[in-house]
Amino acid sequence: MTSEQLSQTLDVVKANWAVVAFFLAWIWTLFAWRRDANLQRKSGIGRALSILLEERHRIVGIELVINHLQSHLKMPAGAALTLRTLIDQVFPHDDELEKKYDNAIDELSKHDPVLAFEFRSKNRIPDVLSKMRAYAKDGGVSSQIVETVEVQMAEHIIPNLDKAVLELAKLHGFGTQKQVRSLLRKSPGLPPNADLILSQMRDTFGLFEPK
Repeated sequence: MTSEQLSQTLDVVKANWAVVAFFLAWIWTLFAWRRDANLQRKSGIGRALSILLEERHRIVGIELVINHLQSHLKMPAGAALTLRTLIDQVFPHDDELEKKYDNAIDELSKHDPVLAFEFRSKNRIPDVLSKMRAYAKDGGVSSQIVETVEVQMAEHIIPNLDKAVLELAKLHGFGTQKQVRSLLRKSPGLPPNADLILSQMRDTFGLFEPK
């Protein structure tokens, strides 16, 4: 092989290596971009899931308290609605949670707009229920009717929230899905000192009598 042929061969090898290097760099850039996008998507899903679980915990907890009170105290008509309003006042809905949820969904929409659309505003359920009570009160609607509607809504809302958090947990990862399934299987319960709290409420407000 002459020196000229050798030089031509080396030029071809260099050109091929340049193409290979460019291709590898492109593959790495694409991989890094997809990795970062998946991490950001997973982060948005995780934050949305955490907030929805908290909202679900609030709704389930309120229903548990109301049912417990109704089974242990003689409550006059409309008292359950009064208690729900009182709970809202004592434990107001955290507006920061709404902002955090909206931010998580906004971040998620950059990577999965369809999923973000499906989960937009699912955290507003407690706020909607509170506003419904206020509108009903201002409009002179019977408290018993409002309470009946809210109980019926809760019967549908809780399963729908369960479905939503399970879907997000599945998208977040197998470990998260397993943890959420275990969490949803647990039967909710009141704290050990619940009866003492009920007794204090009865003595403080003088509204209810034990059965």
